[in-house]
Amino acid sequence: MAKPFDNIFKNLAEKFPRDLLEMVGALRPQSGATIEVMPREIGFPTLIADQVYRVREGTNEWIEHLEAQVKWETEMPERMLFYNVALSFRHDRPVHSTLLLLVKRFAPDRIPDTHRFRRGSLEISLDYQVVKLWELDAHQVLKSGRLHLMPWVTLMNSTEEQLAEAMRAIRARRDRDLAGQAIALAGLRYTRTRPDFYLLIEKVRQMSVDEDILKESSFYQFYLEEGLKMSRQQGLQEGLQEGRQEGRQEGRVEEARRIIRRFVAARFPSLGELPQLDQVEDATVLEAVLDRLILTVDQAAVEAALSKIP
Repeated sequence: MAKPFDNIFKNLAEKFPRDLLEMVGALRPQSGATIEVMPREIGFPTLIADQVYRVREGTNEWIEHLEAQVKWETEMPERMLFYNVALSFRHDRPVHSTLLLLVKRFAPDRIPDTHRFRRGSLEISLDYQVVKLWELDAHQVLKSGRLHLMPWVTLMNSTEEQLAEAMRAIRARRDRDLAGQAIALAGLRYTRTRPDFYLLIEKVRQMSVDEDILKESSFYQFYLEEGLKMSRQQGLQEGLQEGRQEGRQEGRVEEARRIIRRFVAARFPSLGELPQLDQVEDATVLEAVLDRLILTVDQAAVEAALSKIP
């Protein structure tokens, strides 16, 4: 619109909206509709995609957009469409969108790879790619030898030997960050409970990752702290369910005994049922024992740690 007429139009639009709408045919005469004058500024919610790339190949150029999800969310298809449209307008290039799902247990049986948006006369459709990480063959990653991809083998379609091969590659480089990433990603296959955490650490240990790499990993320290907090919280919940103050302590004690037994049985089943644990009524003592056990390397060290139970 030419600038000299801006004020004339705005005057009509703001003071006589019904007359303007009837004049352009947007509203039938004497319709009885109510009209609200709204702000003219059109803001759009801030969108932050997981990753965006500009890709050039020969004479072709496009925008590659990726979203990585641990848990499926029902609004994800609509978000994929919004991201794609916003990127298309911003960069004036075709946009290819990929939804990367990391964990099978958090995904529905059927995952849509298209979305249609309809509001009145507006209709937008998007076809996007869905990649299920657990269906990708780990062989290709191992064959490539790209070390930064090795932690992701824990979530791929892999055998125990392939997992061990990935861990050996990380160990050979003695890369603590990659070891921590492997623990964190593998942890997505387990529920975030203390028993699963300790069994996960044991599984990684069996894949020949050094003790010092585990202990110095920031991911390891995070999961250790989370495991301790969750154990205490679980004990508190059990105590509240019992309706007795002492139930909180009993819940922690029983949980600690169960985890120690499960952890030891997975590594050294010859040690038996550990009846000495039943003599300990202090949860903090049992939790301290468990913390020592996860850093032990052989049966003698485990027996030594258990012998310190008062």
